[in-house]
Amino acid sequence: MIGVNSKVYGMNDLVKKIQGMDAHAKAQGHPRFAVTYDTPYALVQHENLEYFHPVGQAKFLEEPTRTRAKEIGRRVRDVYKTTRSLRRAVRAGTNLLKWFSQQLCPVLTGRLRASAEVIELK
Repeated sequence: MIGVNSKVYGMNDLVKKIQGMDAHAKAQGHPRFAVTYDTPYALVQHENLEYFHPVGQAKFLEEPTRTRAKEIGRRVRDVYKTTRSLRRAVRAGTNLLKWFSQQLCPVLTGRLRASAEVIELK
């Protein structure tokens, strides 16, 4: 299983910023979620830059944490403004990361892409 927790580039800073501006958010703690891929070959497909992928690419989970961080951050801010729930906001940002990573995921049978899920870290 491979995964990335809520350390999307800037995610922790964004959560702290929201908490610093809003006592209600601060009282909610710091929710953490992860995107995971659960197949026996997920880690190899993610890490091996030498593999040829007719569809998708290596680093399919890592890349959107860097390249799509602003969009993910906007989603977190927008959901928090609407719901006033930091947990829902961070989950929504992590769900968006999942979707972005699935678009880059190597596809042969679709099993790897389908194995993606968002889990809450305790």
